[in-house]
Amino acid sequence: MNYDSSWGARLKGVHLKKILVIDDEVAIRDLIELVPRRENDVVQTAENGKIALQLLDAVLYHIMVTSLKTALNYG
Repeated sequence: MNYDSSWGARLKGVHLKKILVIDDEVAIRDLIELVPRRENDVVQTAENGKIALQLLDAVLYHIMVTSLKTALNYG
């Protein structure tokens, strides 16, 4: 398996996207991350805005998926 952990990560020649899914409902987070994981994308999840901001400070994501309710709920 050819994996490079840099931002231009590649797995078997396929460009990986880094995706952040933010939602306060675990079922929604699990559902949204299914397809990207099947496509070998890297998916991280956060249950609230506070955790999301910590992840965003540490990682540059290509895509972020959230609900407005969760995004506005900092706690």
